[in-house]
Amino acid sequence: MVKLPDVSKGKALLATLATIITPKVMELLQDPARAEQAKQLLERLAAATKPRTADARLAAKIAAVRAHVDMLEPGDVGYAQRDSLRAQLSGLEKKRSLVMGAYTGRERSRQLKGISKQVDDVLAQLLQAADGTSHPS
Repeated sequence: MVKLPDVSKGKALLATLATIITPKVMELLQDPARAEQAKQLLERLAAATKPRTADARLAAKIAAVRAHVDMLEPGDVGYAQRDSLRAQLSGLEKKRSLVMGAYTGRERSRQLKGISKQVDDVLAQLLQAADGTSHPS
């Protein structure tokens, strides 16, 4: 059973868990062939809410999504998008690094929130590929 952390930490990520991820992952949990991957994804995303800083939470969130993408094997749904998703995640990681060096205070927070939303979009693409729907980009 995945233990969700305190709501005071990583509120945006918890909102993502509740709105975007949970319904799709619940569908995947019902499929015996993909249940283990879904459990691992939920555990990684729950762990991503634990770091104290927004930057560390974002880095953990990117790492969680990247780990799930790396687990895809030939024949898995979403495998065809694997290289594209990896490239998007690498770009977001570079953007996060640049933001950390170039901005401070509120502007940094605003930029990190924007990147976090983009990571949510990548995760939504991955989960929508898993259930056979297309991503509205």
